[in-house]
Amino acid sequence: MIKEGGDFILKFLDSHSVEGRVLEVGSRDFTPHIPSARKLLKDKVDEYIGIDMWPDPSVDKVIDGHDIKKYFKEGEFDLVISTDTLEHDKAFWLTVENMRWTLKPGGWMIITVPSLHCGLHEHPKDYWRFMQEGVGEFFEGFEDCYLETFTIAGGDLAYPDELMAWGRKPL
Repeated sequence: MIKEGGDFILKFLDSHSVEGRVLEVGSRDFTPHIPSARKLLKDKVDEYIGIDMWPDPSVDKVIDGHDIKKYFKEGEFDLVISTDTLEHDKAFWLTVENMRWTLKPGGWMIITVPSLHCGLHEHPKDYWRFMQEGVGEFFEGFEDCYLETFTIAGGDLAYPDELMAWGRKPL
């Protein structure tokens, strides 16, 4: 996760209460010098589960996001979060659908992804870059959605480095 992703989570926490169960999709920590989603949220919730395709101290279960339905129940989590992960997923749309499925009605989903101006970073592969319209589709039918763009050093917002969004699944 980039520093701005952590800032985005803090912005979410400033205006929303979080409790219950959290699922982080893509929890392996590549940037230990930046507070991870786990570090920002773990003490605020009842249970925090991090999944990733690769083992790591920040990964509770080694699970592909495509297999969420095999390991968790529908509507099981109050918050589902994925930061800078979907670009490494060959079929990110399957993971997003599973994230939506395991989210409780009234629960929140937070997603951050790189956009056009973000450079290649293979961990282990880097397949995608996202546009605002595409990220909006992740939250189709959701309520209270918010999307923010980020550019490095005041770059052109038409070519953002990062897209960050949250939304609430309807009751």
